[in-house]
Amino acid sequence: MSMFKVTIDEPALWMTIYCLLFYIYINFSNRKKALSFEHIDSKKIKYKGMYRFMLFCSFILLMTNIYESDYFSYARMIQEYKFSPFSHNHGEPIYGYIAWVVDRNYFLFRAIVWGGALYLLLKVFDVFRLNRYLGFYLMFSMYFTTHFISRAAFAYALYFIGFGFLFRNGRGLTLPQRFFAIGLILLSVVFHKSSFFLVLITPLVFLPINKRTIIAILLIFPLLLPMLKQIFDLFAVGLVDDIALQKALITYSKRETAVANWKGLIRSVILIGTYYFPVIYATKQLYFSKTSISIKSIDRNVIYLYKLVVIILLSATAFLFMGFKGDDFYNRTMWMTAIPNTVLMCYLYKEEILLKKQFYRLMNIGIIYQLYVYAYSVYVHL
Repeated sequence: MSMFKVTIDEPALWMTIYCLLFYIYINFSNRKKALSFEHIDSKKIKYKGMYRFMLFCSFILLMTNIYESDYFSYARMIQEYKFSPFSHNHGEPIYGYIAWVVDRNYFLFRAIVWGGALYLLLKVFDVFRLNRYLGFYLMFSMYFTTHFISRAAFAYALYFIGFGFLFRNGRGLTLPQRFFAIGLILLSVVFHKSSFFLVLITPLVFLPINKRTIIAILLIFPLLLPMLKQIFDLFAVGLVDDIALQKALITYSKRETAVANWKGLIRSVILIGTYYFPVIYATKQLYFSKTSISIKSIDRNVIYLYKLVVIILLSATAFLFMGFKGDDFYNRTMWMTAIPNTVLMCYLYKEEILLKKQFYRLMNIGIIYQLYVYAYSVYVHL
């Protein structure tokens, strides 16, 4: 299978242009139909042909997303895997097994991992009773370059399937169903170590939240930052038994990040808007809106998901101000909210809690960010 080996380490100019044009085509050719009225309040997909073609094109882009160096880093990782006992490989052991099964064929490996992540993402929308076309279009438009950049996309989708199933509406889950949902949540750690953080904070969603607690959190949070840094150091060094996880925590906390120029600052500002604004708008509409909204009328798993996103973004913000040398922890934690942000936006839009102009405003910020990332990649390769 040597013909399938990737032999270069960095993207060329034509690769970045290809990704930019392909993203533009997929996005704007599906925009009108994916956002049509028929998809707002229904699980039924009217334009099945366009939907399937969009999935196909997105899969092709996932397989050939060659605008940045990570694509080639993964190819190198697969080709350098060692299958002898006690050998050390980068990434979780499950990926070594997949690499062994496909005989180091990077394209088959990518089809299984990234194609699997795409399929699981669609199942997330099913669990939350949302339209797949609308949900996937929004996810693709706003978060494609950050969510699908790494193997973590598979783990996060698996986690949120379990999360949505565990807290769904109804008479309650049977004991086997509960074990199944919890099993999916725990299984996500097998596919990426960062899911351990999601598993760890999951019980916090049972904490009550209302207008007063939100105000209290905003006032108290800055005062807690020094204490949170001490807790993190204690946890990373003393309480984590997994040596590989402990090493990853220490490595990411000490990794330095290059100082951004004005172009990087623009990118960071748009990125913050893409991830923080959906939660800010959701908070405003749910708890600070002039129109009366009954929280009890919101699906149970959506409310718990909202709480989880708030906890994740508060954690990401804390990591940003903890004095680490780089922003790895901040970015990686913030990126965990791509799926739940998409679910929240689709659900609140469907229930007419999020206004149409608000929905389009949030979506367009995300699209601007994706276009900026691809266009900047073209610029640096000129």
